[in-house]
Amino acid sequence: MGVDIIFLISSFVAIFSVVNPFGSIPFFYTMTETMSREEKLKILKNSILVALAVLLIFGFGGNAIFAIFSINVYVFKIAGGLLLFKIAFDMMHGKYTRSRLSESERQEIEEKEAIGVVPLGVPLLAGPGAITTVIIYITEKSSNYYEISFVVISIFLTMLISYILLYFSDFFFKYLGKTGNQILSRILGLILAAMAVEFVVEGIKGIF
Repeated sequence: MGVDIIFLISSFVAIFSVVNPFGSIPFFYTMTETMSREEKLKILKNSILVALAVLLIFGFGGNAIFAIFSINVYVFKIAGGLLLFKIAFDMMHGKYTRSRLSESERQEIEEKEAIGVVPLGVPLLAGPGAITTVIIYITEKSSNYYEISFVVISIFLTMLISYILLYFSDFFFKYLGKTGNQILSRILGLILAAMAVEFVVEGIKGIF
C-alpha cells in the first residue's frame, strides 16, 4: 500500500507540474476578460474537457496514433511549438486582444468557444510535455492495470485543480487594470514564445 501511495503521488506531481495550470491562469484571464460569466464558464469547461480527453486518448493510444501517422513525439513537439509561437506572436502584437475584445464580434460564438480548444485546452493544458509524460507513465505500467488507474486518477485530479484555479482567475487580476493587462499580455506573449522555441529545440534535438 505504501508503494502504491508513493506511485500515486509521484505520478500526480509529475503530471501536475508539466500541465502547470498556474501558467495558464494569465492566458485564460486575458483571453476572456470581457466575456460574460456564462461564456467564461463554457470556455473553461471546454478547455478542461478537451485537455482531459487528449491526455487520456494519447495516454492509452499515443504510441498507436504516432505509429499510424508515422510520426514521433519529437515531431509533435515541433508542431506544438510552432503553434504556440503563432499564438505568442499575436499576443505580443495585440492581435489576440483586438480579436477577442471587439464588441462587434460578440455574435461570433463559435470563434470564442474555439479558445477553449486552442490554445487553452491544447497546447497550454494538454501540451506535448503533458502528453509525453502521460504516454510514458501508462506505457511503462501497461501490464499493471492497478497502477494505470493511479495515473488516470492523477490526470483527473490535475484537471480538477486546473478548473478551480482558472475559475478564480479574476481574483488574481482584478486589481491590474486595463493597462496592466495589456502589458501583462505582451509579457506573457514573450514568455510563451520562449516556451515555443524550447519545444521546437527539444524536438529537433530528439530527431537528430
